[in-house]
Order: sequence, then structure tokens, then C-alpha cells
Amino acid sequence: MDTKHLFAILVLCAANQSSAATTGIVSMNIGGETRLYSTQALSPNESVQLQYLDKTGATRCCLKRRGNAFESIAADSVALDALTDKPIYRYRLKQQPKSIGAAPFIGVAVVGESAKIKQSATQSFSVKLIDGPLTVRSCTSLEGFHVIGEVGGKVVSDLYYGFDYEVEKPTCISN
Repeated sequence: MDTKHLFAILVLCAANQSSAATTGIVSMNIGGETRLYSTQALSPNESVQLQYLDKTGATRCCLKRRGNAFESIAADSVALDALTDKPIYRYRLKQQPKSIGAAPFIGVAVVGESAKIKQSATQSFSVKLIDGPLTVRSCTSLEGFHVIGEVGGKVVSDLYYGFDYEVEKPTCISN
């Protein structure tokens, strides 16, 4: 087998491994920068769907971009995987869309080709996957923002974005 065929096989295997959808956190700051935090590495053709604030300040779903619209950035300790402690990949959107408002915002992201998203409320999404349904919700704890994925009522992911302050009225419900 020559190197061209081996490379093609490796690319196909990598694409198949990244086809499963996963949750993420999107952070948009006043300086016009959008960051994505996810436990899944992005491939160039990966589908990324981001919750965002429009110019009126309303929460919307979903801004769609491909993996090649993002660039990898240096590690920081702002986001982590609170459930399984998987490594977090950090990305910056190369070009800020004009439809996004100027206010700071933290929201939900879904990474993966197989995801079809329906926003059922500001804090909750129904995600249809090839493997079945996934419910994604966000909430605030005492000191940060959580994006929680559930399948059949069982938590399968919990990404955490820490704040530098305490939240006055946390919305996460402890079980």
C-alpha cells in the first residue's frame, strides 16, 4: 500500500470518529471574539452549531459554521469537563458574524454532523442524533455556567465554564 492510500484511509477513519455529536460551550465577549470549548477536536468539515444573541439581545439558535471557520487557541483554565475530566479543546471563530449582538454571552454549542437541533426554551435544546435523542440544557451554579447533556434522563456530559464571581441566583438543580 502506498502512502497516498494510507493517508486517505487515515483521513476517513478520523472523519468517522468525529461524526458523533457532542456538547460545547460558546463564549462571546465585548471585544468581538467568539470562543468554543468542547471535548471533541474539530475537523475542517465538522459541523458546529452555536447559540447566540442577536442584535436585539434575544437568544437564538443556531449559528452554523464548519470546523475550518475556527482556529485552535492556547489552553486556559476557564472551561473543563466536570463529569469525565476529558481534555477540553479551545477554538476561536476566525471571523465574527454580523448577525451577532455586541453584548457578552455564554451559551450552548453542539459539534457534529449528525445533530439536528430544536431549541425548546432559552436554556434547553432537543438534539436528534443518529444514535437517538439527546437533551442539552444550560444552567448556572454558584460560580459558573454548565452545559449538561442527558440521554434518557441520565447525564452523559457536563461542561463547566468558570466565572470570576459568585452567581446571585444559581439555576442548576442539585440531585
